[in-house]
Amino acid sequence: LRAKILGLSDLKMYDLYTPLSEADYKFTYEEALMKAEEVLAILGEDYLGRVKEAFSDRWIDVYENQGKRSGAYSGGSYD
Repeated sequence: LRAKILGLSDLKMYDLYTPLSEADYKFTYEEALMKAEEVLAILGEDYLGRVKEAFSDRWIDVYENQGKRSGAYSGGSYD
């Protein structure tokens, strides 16, 4: 189906990461937090509690912060 949508006769591994549509989503950090909580709620209260703890206890910094180093990046996902 992906090959057909992209107009390809032969689908390669690198074609799996090609966007299927244009998207111009923009979220504030706070909106992203709310969305994360919404979609992760299905994993249960214990899991969601740990996620909320990670955000409230600043395990994740949005911007560079004193004493923090870059790293621990997340990868993307399929469409």
